[in-house]
Amino acid sequence: MMADEKKNKNGSPANTPEPENGNGIKGNESKKAAKEKETMEEKIKSLKSKLNQKEKKINDLEEDLKWKQADFENYRKSIEKRMNK
Repeated sequence: MMADEKKNKNGSPANTPEPENGNGIKGNESKKAAKEKETMEEKIKSLKSKLNQKEKKINDLEEDLKWKQADFENYRKSIEKRMNK
């Protein structure tokens, strides 16, 4: 091999393609895709967590609303009784 020949990252001559990892993706592309996948999975976990928190808050607010509606209905009935005496 001549001293001025360029080499790929895997040490082979520059005109030799980088090896694929079995799924048609070159080494660097595979690492990049894995990193992107990991980032997306973390984002999905974060969004699921936020969604669960929002759903819990909605459920709590709905429960509070039911109690307040029941309290109001009881108050309304007591006022009606007083007015009918």
